[in-house]
Amino acid sequence: MDAGCLQSDAHRTLDELDGLSSEGWIPTLYLAYPHIGLGDKDRAFELLDKAYEERSGLLVYLKVEPIFDSLRDDPRFDDLLRRMDLSDRPVVA
Repeated sequence: MDAGCLQSDAHRTLDELDGLSSEGWIPTLYLAYPHIGLGDKDRAFELLDKAYEERSGLLVYLKVEPIFDSLRDDPRFDDLLRRMDLSDRPVVA
């Protein structure tokens, strides 16, 4: 599947999630997925932070779900893992 097709799928998913969220509750983490796929890291981290504030139990999969691979090299990912007490890396002061 080419990048254009994947982007089209991600935009379609965003539209569907927007429609569903107006009808009922959608886990915030699910709203982050299409943004990750589109490479919109800033919006993805905004939603991941919101999911953290909501105490989403789905965040326990951050370290193992491949969808988060593109975020792992971002310092915000390590920060989120540290806040969740899931980081293997030492805290640098």
